[in-house]
Amino acid sequence: MKLLDIHQTIVTIDGIGCQTDIVDTIVAQGADYVIAVKANQATLFADVQAAFEPSLREFAPAYYKTVSKGHGRLEIRECWACQAQDVLDFMGEYKAWTGLHCVVKIASERRLAGRVEQDVRYFISSLTADPNRLLEVVRAHWQIENQVHWVLDIAFRQDENRVRKDHAPHNLAILQHLVLNLFKQDKSLKVGVNANRLRAGWDNAYLLNVLCSS
Repeated sequence: MKLLDIHQTIVTIDGIGCQTDIVDTIVAQGADYVIAVKANQATLFADVQAAFEPSLREFAPAYYKTVSKGHGRLEIRECWACQAQDVLDFMGEYKAWTGLHCVVKIASERRLAGRVEQDVRYFISSLTADPNRLLEVVRAHWQIENQVHWVLDIAFRQDENRVRKDHAPHNLAILQHLVLNLFKQDKSLKVGVNANRLRAGWDNAYLLNVLCSS
């Protein structure tokens, strides 16, 4: 991350990135963060959950809700955000998280034919407690995540890959992301990623063009 220019951006990371040294790096480079909190940070996770328990608070967190319909489903998203100092003081180790300004709770419900899916997620952020903005930031993160995963699965058959030994899965994932980014930068061929891969395998001139376009 120290090699990236993230100044005045918002960095979003899943629970694996909920580490104090990562937060320190983000803030030191002039960026904000919205980071998921999960069980890998057990104390922080419990504190953030408790902050939104009605029986344990005397404040009304900022709230925002969206409802969208389309493609045979109804999606409801709710966001609560709080930056009350009393809440942060309640969190025993909040000062260890550089720049922490608010805690966030997002509940989503997806209604499909014959079933209902529900999910609740928690976050810490250096942003102010604006639930509308925070909901947009988190949603944008998962849109990118889902789109990239879909492309890697369809074009690179990532989910079918059986590479499991040592560092091979991680190294292969890095190479696949690198190739995907190279194809996105190349504008000479207006086709899908799978067709790009085939063309690069058949045409050395096109392969060289892709490699040099970066």
